[in-house]
Amino acid sequence: YDATGRFYAGTNECPQVNGISYDYRKMTITNVPYETIILEDVDLNIFFGTNETVFTPKNVIIKKSKTFSNMKYSFVNGLSTITLDGVFEHNTINSYDIQDIIFHILDFKATFVNEGDSKYIKVIKNGPTSQLNTITFNGLFNVNPITFTVNACDYVMTGNNITIEDQSDVYKLECNNQIKYFYCGGVSNVELHCVDNQEKISIDISINDVFTLYGSSVPTIVSNSNASTIKINSANDKSENVLISLQSHSYNLRVVNKESTVYASQIIEGTVQFIQSNTWKITTDALIESILVDEKDLIVVGMNGKKINNNNGVYSVGVDGHCETAQIGKEFKCISDESLSDNSSEHDDSENSLSNDSSSISESSETSSSHESTETSSETSETQNSESNSMTNDSDDSNNNADNDNGLSGGAIFAIVLGLLIVLIIIIIVIAVLVYFFVFKPKKQSTYTGI
Repeated sequence: YDATGRFYAGTNECPQVNGISYDYRKMTITNVPYETIILEDVDLNIFFGTNETVFTPKNVIIKKSKTFSNMKYSFVNGLSTITLDGVFEHNTINSYDIQDIIFHILDFKATFVNEGDSKYIKVIKNGPTSQLNTITFNGLFNVNPITFTVNACDYVMTGNNITIEDQSDVYKLECNNQIKYFYCGGVSNVELHCVDNQEKISIDISINDVFTLYGSSVPTIVSNSNASTIKINSANDKSENVLISLQSHSYNLRVVNKESTVYASQIIEGTVQFIQSNTWKITTDALIESILVDEKDLIVVGMNGKKINNNNGVYSVGVDGHCETAQIGKEFKCISDESLSDNSSEHDDSENSLSNDSSSISESSETSSSHESTETSSETSETQNSESNSMTNDSDDSNNNADNDNGLSGGAIFAIVLGLLIVLIIIIIVIAVLVYFFVFKPKKQSTYTGI
């Protein structure tokens, strides 16, 4: 390669540039001083970024005029537009696929661009771990997608002019003039909805194992589930909204990213909603035996009378507890509804969206669990209103009591006056009787006449 960022086949020794390392049939490119790099028939395994270092160029132009010897271009960490120029065809020998380049997408936002005739590419996609590794196709493409994920749902790619070679476990959603493709394995039913240009997904999980939702940027409802554990791989750069409806059995919930893990165990008798938008938040009316949080603060909101309890750093949700809304994790503290709304206003739209999603999906799919979540939302609102009125009345009573603590109440004063009045009446009656007997009562005349 030369100082302009052009990589090509040649015999000259490569210049020493920070951010580029190479070995036998392998090259790694990370932080280099180029906005655009050009790869001209580079028949090598190339790693664009590493787990620790971002690939910095914003544009990658891949020029290809020959067949490669089964190389892999791995986009590990970064964000780039990748333009394909040249021959990208589906080659077979004796019905066996010959893949001269395989594109491997890890924690990378990749946009593939083609300005000519349709190009064939084979894509392997990992589930995201720190950011939503979306793949966008602009132009005509023939795509053979493969995912390493099993028993999972993942937003795979977007493109309005692509043909999918292998459509097993791939689901198509067209909404707001955009076509998205999702991979879901280990499910018995997937329903994709577009209501008022808002995307929604409803799934039924069939496997009795760990099921993973990767970067749930599209509001997702788990209607029915046999999974022992539902795992959400949270992508920090995208808001997420997942509702798990009331299930007939207990299950565990894990929320993970590179920085933190939340583990909620033995969830029964209620719904659980997870929202990610700058902070993590769980809203639930279920019973949760324990919640463990590692290296992150989590907001937990109990609904329909459920409260959060802190037992020496092990948190639970039930009918008894310290408060209805709490921050748990690095520290435990109860949070008022007012401060929660002030500090987490960005969640409001997301929560309303979930409620609307739930009702919309239930109307479309007519699943009982979605109806239950809608009814739960209504009951929750009524419960909150009645609790609010009760709290207001209790507050008024306590204020009245507090005002009278500094003096006698009206009832006490009345009792004292009445007592004094009764004593006064008794005294008057006694005096009147004495006066009558000693002053006014006439003396009897004597009939004794002597001897």
